[in-house]
Amino acid sequence: MSTNLLTQAMLKDLHYDITNVCKQIETFESSDKATTVMVLFEHSDINAAVYHMSKTIEDPESFRCGAIATVLIEECIKDIFKQKLQNVLKTRKLADNNNASFVKAVENLKRLKANTINFNNDNGPIAIMVDDFCHEHLGSYVNGIITLHAFRTNKECIALIKKESLEFACATIWHENHSYAYDLIAALTCKLFYINCFRINLSPLKSKSPTSESYVTMDERYHYETFVSNGVLKSIIFPIGTIFAN
Repeated sequence: MSTNLLTQAMLKDLHYDITNVCKQIETFESSDKATTVMVLFEHSDINAAVYHMSKTIEDPESFRCGAIATVLIEECIKDIFKQKLQNVLKTRKLADNNNASFVKAVENLKRLKANTINFNNDNGPIAIMVDDFCHEHLGSYVNGIITLHAFRTNKECIALIKKESLEFACATIWHENHSYAYDLIAALTCKLFYINCFRINLSPLKSKSPTSESYVTMDERYHYETFVSNGVLKSIIFPIGTIFAN
C-alpha cells in the first residue's frame, strides 16, 4: 500500500463544489440518472477514495448527478475501507433522505437480512451500504443505496460490475499503477473514467467536438484523453505526475 497517502486533515478544507460539477456531468452525460462505480485496489490512496465516497453519502440529493452507487473493492482492504468511511462520517452533518423509494428499499433490506452499514443522522438512516447485493435486488435505482462487492482479480471485478443492473456513466478507479485501470477501461462501457480522482472539471473535454475520435489535452493539474474502445468513445482523466506503469 502506498505510504504517500492523503490524511483527513489534508482533505477537511478542500472545496467540494458539488453543484458546479453536477451541472458539468449532466451536460456531459445528458442524464439526471448518471451513476458512478468506484473501483478501489489495495495499492491506492484509500483516504482520498474514502473522502469522495463520504461526499456522496453526506448529501443523498447528490445521487442525481453522478454519485457513487456501487463500490468494487479489493478483498484485502474491504474492512479497512468500511471502518475509515464510518469514522469520517461520524463527524459530518448528514442531510435527511426523505425519498419514498429509499424508505421502501430500507424495508426490503430488512426482509433480505442483508449485511449493511447504516449511515444515520438524528432522524434515522440517510444512506445504506449493502454487501453482496446488486441494485436489481432492491428495486429500481434508489438515492442513498450503495452496493459493495469484494474482488480478488481484475477479471472478477469486471464480472461483478457487469452483473449490476445500473448502466454506469462514470467510473472512478484507484490504483498506483495505471495499467490496472486501463484493463478495466477497455472492458467497461462507461464513457467517463477518473483515475485516482473524482468529480474533476470537465471543461477541457466539453471544449472538444464530441465526434472527435481521439485527442489529448492537459491543464495545470490534470491529463485528459479521449479515444474509441470497442466502439465506445471514452474519456479519461488523471492527475499529472501519477504512475502510468511500473
